[in-house]
Amino acid sequence: MSEYRVIDPSDLMGANIELRNSKGEIIFAMKRKDTHGPTYYIFETHEDRMDSDEDRAKFEQAFTVIKAAAAHIGFPFYDMKEINDALQAQMKAVMETDDFKEASKKVDEGDVDKKGWSFVKDVSFKVFDHATGSIHTLTVGVNLMDMTKDVGADG
Repeated sequence: MSEYRVIDPSDLMGANIELRNSKGEIIFAMKRKDTHGPTYYIFETHEDRMDSDEDRAKFEQAFTVIKAAAAHIGFPFYDMKEINDALQAQMKAVMETDDFKEASKKVDEGDVDKKGWSFVKDVSFKVFDHATGSIHTLTVGVNLMDMTKDVGADG
């Protein structure tokens, strides 16, 4: 049986929550994103790591409460896997632009600004809000380092 700490309801919309199985593997993680733009939450689940069917059932109950709390408070609740899929598709498209290719040449030549950036771009994509069941547009900033690190040669 997995060990879970009791979570105070006011903690559900806190900065970070992680639930782990008996092996210490993350089965659920949630993070508050409020640095740029409106506040939203991202989550990831790993149901395949849950120790038992009983744990899955308990998790589903808790997840329903968390989604309802997010909807009630008005904070979007996005799945990290969905964000990553959409973001990688956008990044691949950006990597084919002339601006990106020019920035890549500058990096290769060591020509970057004081912060080490040579290419920064905002990308937008559609994402499902698991709290309300609606589709939103999420805009995130990416830079050349993110793009070459996150989108490998094999895609």
